[in-house]
Amino acid sequence: AILSAVLARAQGSPLSQTTLLGVSGTVVLYAALVVCLLTALLTAVYMIRLLILAFFGENRTGPAERAALHEAPAVMTVPVLVLAVLTLVGGWLNLPHTLPLGPVGLLERWLDPVTGASARALAGQSEIADSTEIVLIASAVVIGLLGVAFGVMRFRRPMSDKTHASPEHGLAALLASGYHVDAAIDAIIVRPVRWVASTALARGIDKAIDGMLSAGGRTLARIANRSGDQLQDGDVGKYAWFVAAGALAILAALNLR
Repeated sequence: AILSAVLARAQGSPLSQTTLLGVSGTVVLYAALVVCLLTALLTAVYMIRLLILAFFGENRTGPAERAALHEAPAVMTVPVLVLAVLTLVGGWLNLPHTLPLGPVGLLERWLDPVTGASARALAGQSEIADSTEIVLIASAVVIGLLGVAFGVMRFRRPMSDKTHASPEHGLAALLASGYHVDAAIDAIIVRPVRWVASTALARGIDKAIDGMLSAGGRTLARIANRSGDQLQDGDVGKYAWFVAAGALAILAALNLR
């Protein structure tokens, strides 16, 4: 359904006639179609990997964890079964025109009274031929099967646990590190902010304030601190009264002017 919608909008819709950073909408939509096909392939690969790691081969946990393993309770399995049934029902309610084995496109059109006008303004009335839709369905199925086959060949070998696994390298290491985004944020933002807070603020400004404040000033600061703690206690009702009082004060100031 997603592939059909993207391809239909790439062929003469208002979206295809726009531009994005100088690139025509048609090119962007065809690129999105390629991304969708690659996503279908990767989805099949990682779902097979998950299936093999979770349900096939030897247990990869430690002895202590293995002793605590047990079947999931009904509070976890029943919702999953309900969602599985609803998935099948949802697919049956939204079959394409090329597979008229039940309601055709029912979920696709049920929001038309609300979003139909705006959707047509963006996507137009473009539709793809039944033969093209059959090709897209077949392509999605073939790509999914290729992903399954690759996943089975790649992950069917016994895998050691994390403790004894060989270090990752190349693309696997890059993916495992999350593209080094967390490390970059830590180096660029977290560490400098922590250094400023612990060095410049804690050692410099705090000591300067402590030196300037007299004993009476410290007492006043403690009183203000305790008062602030009592006001900021998480009581939503109290906050609402403060907001109302502030709004009345602003209105009074405006009226006095």
